[in-house]
Amino acid sequence: MMRRVIAAMLVLMPMASMAVELSAKEQLGKRLFFDLNLSLNGNQSCATCHAPEGGWTGPDDAINRKGSVYEASVAGRFGNRKPPSSAYATASPKLHYDARIKGFVGGSFWDGRATGERLGSPAADQAVGPFLNPLEQALPDAAALVARACGADYAPLFKEAWGPQACADVDKTFDLSACPSPPTRRRVNRTASTPSSMPISPARPSSRPRSARA
Repeated sequence: MMRRVIAAMLVLMPMASMAVELSAKEQLGKRLFFDLNLSLNGNQSCATCHAPEGGWTGPDDAINRKGSVYEASVAGRFGNRKPPSSAYATASPKLHYDARIKGFVGGSFWDGRATGERLGSPAADQAVGPFLNPLEQALPDAAALVARACGADYAPLFKEAWGPQACADVDKTFDLSACPSPPTRRRVNRTASTPSSMPISPARPSSRPRSARA
């Protein structure tokens, strides 16, 4: 058994030393995904409910097993559905009719709220929702998100990824905040080999998500 453990460690060691260089868009998406300040009280990021250690869904196994929901940035408010895993979200195509199966395919969510028509990707359509949802990150409007993101230390990545006018237009920048994809299965494999390449934002002890039945 010990020989197997040592052999496995030796195989993994070279992988741990291989840092993968991310594009500007990937770096921006990563920083936005883990930024707690993109919420009303500075205590909830996308990763709070889509945690790497939880398979990109909620971090609490007990809550997940019961299909329960997580607390919002505002204490006492809860989402209305269990967070789905974002690991495969970007693989879904735009909602469309497939004549071969005589049915619709693609999109995200059964209620059709993220079809991909707005931003070209169901994942991007969905990603803008939690920022302004009072039951999630609870920011008051698009301008509040843009002010926080474009005032962060990673703001230069907006211009590097999208051009010099990236933060000039509130509505456009709000949409661009969703276009850098959330972590996909491919990106997890590319970036998780070294601890510094995929930082984890643990929940603060005072703001640990609490469950409430959906």
